[in-house]
Amino acid sequence: MILIVAGGGTGGHIYPGLAVAHELLSRQGKHKVIFVGKAKGLEAKLVAGEKVEFFGLNVRGIKGSGLVMAVWSVMLLVGAIVRSIKMLLVKSPDAVLGVGGYASAPMGLAALVLGIPLAITEQNTKPGLTNRWLGRFAKRIFLAWPESEQLFPNGKWMVTGNPVRHEFFVATKKSSSKLMNILVIGGSQGAKSLNKAMAEAVPLLNSVAEKITLVHQTGAFDIEMIKSLYEKSQFKCEAFAFLTDMPQRIADADLVISRSGAGAVFEICAVGRAAIYVPFPHAAEDHQLNNAEAVTASGGATIINDSNFDGKTVASLVKSFLKPGKRLERMGDRARGLAKPEAAGTIVDELLKMKEAPA
Repeated sequence: MILIVAGGGTGGHIYPGLAVAHELLSRQGKHKVIFVGKAKGLEAKLVAGEKVEFFGLNVRGIKGSGLVMAVWSVMLLVGAIVRSIKMLLVKSPDAVLGVGGYASAPMGLAALVLGIPLAITEQNTKPGLTNRWLGRFAKRIFLAWPESEQLFPNGKWMVTGNPVRHEFFVATKKSSSKLMNILVIGGSQGAKSLNKAMAEAVPLLNSVAEKITLVHQTGAFDIEMIKSLYEKSQFKCEAFAFLTDMPQRIADADLVISRSGAGAVFEICAVGRAAIYVPFPHAAEDHQLNNAEAVTASGGATIINDSNFDGKTVASLVKSFLKPGKRLERMGDRARGLAKPEAAGTIVDELLKMKEAPA
């Protein structure tokens, strides 16, 4: 099978696409995957080194742009559609899988124009504009959450869970330390409000310094500021602009503080860790809040609104989790119950069926 995986922009779109790619390439047969994304986007860096070809498009978002930039974005979109059509004619793929992000739209449209079977994955409880539109024409729609069912045409969707790389399901804690290890992740780009709150929390957490350690992915913008503040802490803490070993980092954590994009949520659930979710308040359709609510309903997480997340809140929550008992373990077990280790395999099975189905 020759499969095109289209999308990107954030790890939440890229990693599910790579999980599907890994699953297909692990199957018997001469399979090939081409990842199509923004030419200078994060996907170009993350796909490098994979056994996956990368094809770049010059695209950008339209929503929220001023008039001039919106016109420019539309022009880029038209050019990206033309380039996508040419690429599909040369590569002759058996199917296109849209995983969300800027590149998903032009490649999805190109597939429809040429009659190439199109499938999409929807990682969030509420779909974005691209997936809502492409979902009308896609042959298959793979949903991460059952809450999304009513938003897509009957007969096309199936709830698979969000595809997560195998490494998350097999990662185990390496450290034997009895200290509570806290992992803070704000997504692939970092999260300014999380960074600010953690900076405020440092002096307040010094009172429990002998009981905690901390690892913080800050994003590139705030890394130096956070590092300088952490140097003043009385507990062991590390700051990184980006983490490439996320499966092991989550496995080594006892508590994760995170945004609640679908990628992060399903990865944390796959490892089985308790979480404090701080949904990004400007996420489309408020999907991050809905994602976090789904895990919280299971007992696997706690939600704090972004506007209420400050240093005092962080310190208070951390101290509450230090009380005797097995609260963290119980939450982790409940989170793990939401994980779908078979998601990537189910999606590949369906894509292979699409290949064999008559036109």
